Amino acid sequence: MTNNKKLERIKRKDKINYYLDIADVVSNQCTCLCRRYGAVIVKNDESIVGEFGY
Repeated sequence: MTNNKKLERIKRKDKINYYLDIADVVSNQCTCLCRRYGAVIVKNDESIVGEFGY
């Protein structure tokens, strides 16, 4: 039995929100109890510095 329904296309996030989401996840994993910062440094649409949190 075959299903003739077309697969729905998954919408991708734009690049800015993609990188912001990564920074948000990183900030939630910080060990500092005072502040939670997450950062991703991007150049030419590539992450040039790995994610890090403060």
